[in-house]
Amino acid sequence: MIFDKKYERALELEKEKKQLSREKMSDVQSGLETGDDRDEDDLSEHLEKGDLPAMLIAAVITFIPIGIIVLLAICAFAYFILF
Repeated sequence: MIFDKKYERALELEKEKKQLSREKMSDVQSGLETGDDRDEDDLSEHLEKGDLPAMLIAAVITFIPIGIIVLLAICAFAYFILF
């Protein structure tokens, strides 16, 4: 094939990922068996300093207009039914 080396590297990478995943699962299972109370996925490890406010602002910008539209639709429906 034309891309033999790239194909082999991709397969090797997938094997390594699968092996790491299995090792992590065995570590988690052994931690559960021994009663280890460590957090697996601590959110602070994955977030940067300004990520949480940015996510909250994005959520407000996304959900508030949708909520207003739904509320207006309910009010319009009630208006046409009752009056």
